[in-house]
Amino acid sequence: MKKLAVVLITLILASSISTAQNTAKLQSIFIYNFIKLIEWPASYKSGTFNITVLGNDQIYTELMNLAKVKKAGSQTIKVKKINNLGELANPHILYIPKTKGSKVSDAKTSIGSKATLLISDTNNGTGKGSDINFVVVGNKPKFEIKTSSAQSKGLKISSNLVNLGIKK
Repeated sequence: MKKLAVVLITLILASSISTAQNTAKLQSIFIYNFIKLIEWPASYKSGTFNITVLGNDQIYTELMNLAKVKKAGSQTIKVKKINNLGELANPHILYIPKTKGSKVSDAKTSIGSKATLLISDTNNGTGKGSDINFVVVGNKPKFEIKTSSAQSKGLKISSNLVNLGIKK
């Protein structure tokens, strides 16, 4: 009986890890496609394309894997992990995972008017200040998009991206 309980617990844990990895992989693909459908100001179109992840989240690994084989236009993608917003430099994208969802408002303040796309995966992310927020609707991954927020920072959002998202 104890063996069965251990096996069941192991299967449950493995399944939740697998789900987290699948979610992170899917979100990293979404983020890469966002890059192709958003235009940054001219000053952001040279050098490396910088993506910053706040905290320790599985998406960091998935974005690192993606950066090894993909580019943002002609720019090499560089992914950085930070532990607090005081370490924030000037990324093209800042990703806030669920575990750091309470930091979205602070992140928006830290970014200010910089042309940084703020992406979150938290309850009411766009209401807290993110430009794009991952959600699940009817067991399907989707994203909310707040174009006014992104445009106020000089980001040009493709109408194709707007049409794919849930407008906020």
